[in-house]
Amino acid sequence: MRVIALFLLVSTGFAQQADFPDSPSHDYLTWKQTFTDKKWWIPTVTFIAATAFDDVMTVRGTNKRWNDGTPVCVEGNTDLPLYPGPGDVAKNFAETHLPVLVIGTLIHKVTGKSRWASWIYPSMMAYGTQLHIRGGVGWFNCQ
Repeated sequence: MRVIALFLLVSTGFAQQADFPDSPSHDYLTWKQTFTDKKWWIPTVTFIAATAFDDVMTVRGTNKRWNDGTPVCVEGNTDLPLYPGPGDVAKNFAETHLPVLVIGTLIHKVTGKSRWASWIYPSMMAYGTQLHIRGGVGWFNCQ
């Protein structure tokens, strides 16, 4: 009897939720709307700029040498070699960051018109941006 009462209570709760007028629609942004939306291009540009800053500082930081020629600093990212060159850094960007940008753009295209989910893409990019800014600034501590 308790199971039947619980089932009826839960099923009527779901039936009532389906009648809400504010239920999210399945309208998606067009590609033009996606790429011109400030919630897309501002986080994207800042993420790419922070990544470029981190990449340049990584190559410069690992090229510092003591007077005897031994390296001063090593790269802490396990995806890169200890002394990455520009090619290693560019390959890492293509393998790890471009898929994030593509998947994030698709998420923004799908959720861009939603009031409750349009924050997902900017939040993803904000997290990556702060990681790369910290990574780039961290090379200043390498003497």
